Amino acid sequence: MLAMASILSIANTVIVSGYVKFANNVPVANQAVYISVDTLSGAIGCAIQHVKYTNANGYYRDTLTCNNNITIAKLQTINCNGQTLQQSAQFGANGMAEANFTICIFTNCVANFSYQTNAQTVQFNNSSQAAFVGITQYLWKFGDGTISTDYSPLHTYAYGGVYQVTLMLQSNGCADSIVKIIPVPPVGNCNANFRDSLLNGRRFLFNSFNSTSSDSIISRTWNFGDGTTQFGNNITQVKEYNQNGVYTVCLKIESATGCVDSICKNIVVNTPTINTSCSANFSFIKSGLTVQFNSAQSQAGSNGDSIIYRRWNFGNGDTLVGNVIAPIKTFANATTYNMCLLIKTVAGCTKNICYNINLRDSIGCFANYTFNASNTLVSFSQNSGTTASGDSIILRRWDWGDSTASTITNANSITHSYTQSGIYNVCFTVKTLLGCERKICKIVAIGTFTGNCLARFYSESVAPKTVRFNSSYSWSQPTDSIIERRWNFGDGSLLYGNVVNPLKQYNQFGNYNVCLTIKTVNGCSNTFCFVVRVSDSIPINIPINNADFVRIVNLYPVPCTIQLTTLIWSALNNVQTEIGIYDVYGNRRWHINTSLLQGNNLRTIPTAQLQTGPYILKVKTMYGTRSKNFYKL
Repeated sequence: MLAMASILSIANTVIVSGYVKFANNVPVANQAVYISVDTLSGAIGCAIQHVKYTNANGYYRDTLTCNNNITIAKLQTINCNGQTLQQSAQFGANGMAEANFTICIFTNCVANFSYQTNAQTVQFNNSSQAAFVGITQYLWKFGDGTISTDYSPLHTYAYGGVYQVTLMLQSNGCADSIVKIIPVPPVGNCNANFRDSLLNGRRFLFNSFNSTSSDSIISRTWNFGDGTTQFGNNITQVKEYNQNGVYTVCLKIESATGCVDSICKNIVVNTPTINTSCSANFSFIKSGLTVQFNSAQSQAGSNGDSIIYRRWNFGNGDTLVGNVIAPIKTFANATTYNMCLLIKTVAGCTKNICYNINLRDSIGCFANYTFNASNTLVSFSQNSGTTASGDSIILRRWDWGDSTASTITNANSITHSYTQSGIYNVCFTVKTLLGCERKICKIVAIGTFTGNCLARFYSESVAPKTVRFNSSYSWSQPTDSIIERRWNFGDGSLLYGNVVNPLKQYNQFGNYNVCLTIKTVNGCSNTFCFVVRVSDSIPINIPINNADFVRIVNLYPVPCTIQLTTLIWSALNNVQTEIGIYDVYGNRRWHINTSLLQGNNLRTIPTAQLQTGPYILKVKTMYGTRSKNFYKL
């Protein structure tokens, strides 16, 4: 909703404010609202571009100043599906306007169930939950064409096989679903199975084997996954597919004594076409340090070819892997970046293109600072804050990270005394005469930590019993450097030297208290320990002090189709993070490097490029790895 007055403003300083909420009226924290004024609509001679983030109540507020009268401002925010929502705020005689946004529905209910199998009969146990309202409806799909609306149904399958069971629930203002794969043993003593082999082109040979022990098979039904089925009792089948793709091939058998069983396997048809010509290209729109990319003009080859993979390299060390057509990227610094796009097609064509993009031309001003700590007294200096030609800085604000702040006008340097040692997130904001406003935050270590350094690491599983450690987040003073890292892996083995990313092979599963001790040139020494669980799945870092700095609050929809929305909570600001999707074998299928703001962080992840099946979302930071399972339809 948008409140507007009928009398236009005659002021050159105006205020716009509003709320961003989910559809069920829950506030959205840390949501970016983009506010702009231009010559055509808002005020002659103005080019204002601001970004404001909502607080815990979903509220934002911004002051706009221009040499001429401001009548209209444009406001934008991003919905959960990546679409841009836009409003125009018209200022009244009081110089104020309100613009409220309603974005996607927040899932406050979670579908879940367990099961016990007794031959072909399965007892499903409902464990779904709703956070705020009661669940009003359940729908079970058992994967054999039958359904149920019972709370915890008992279901008997007619045939053995692997079934995809779906539970969908609905409550007031909330819907959720979950899919699990349920194995059901065959009815009788038989076992369906087959091999597949590529003959040539798109022609496959399917051969059934080990299908019975003491019985005889009287029927074999082949379903080739492209809508065609072969009935009879053919042990071998030759099938030619019309186009590339992933097909689910199923074999169902019946024996003379009445035993029935089935099995399904995915096969990949990927024969290159004759013409593999393709072209990579992208456009971009700059808004301050935020760039909207669009690669829709990239072209695949002919003969039904299509783009299945896009890899973005943003030029600052960050990459985005998957098949995202139009990503949005916010950069930390105003400089020139060499940004590249690589595409791949079904037919095997690969092309890339790069552009140099200068963000200094679009930012208007730039904030930066240096600091020098003497125990708890720290001197801060604005060393490289810049403005556009004809503009000047009129305000400097320092947020010290200890719940205090200072605002100054002309001074380039300032000192701040902290009451105790600690790690502080210090933010510096500049505001110019023409309305440009920029902010930069840095982690500042204050006081003594057995010297002036901090040891930090996180771990990730790369294979069963094999763990990769990363200590690149360890810290020392700017005038110092780390020269030694001593690893104690908790199983009696040690590693000396200065290895940043060691790979450790454990002999058995279990919990290990892993410690890292660092030393610097100036003699600083510090030790940090994590309890790392080594198992046949995902190791979970358990901090000794039980500090839960980052959490995956929610994933929705589950199961997903073309995209997955994540809600990730962070206790600290600007936490460097890798968000990745892994298959059940531990292979990474997609990832992005980003930073988390303090509070809730909403991210939309593309999943259209994933094959159907179970996956694991991992969120990796210096505080450990968080993970959550989901299913892609």
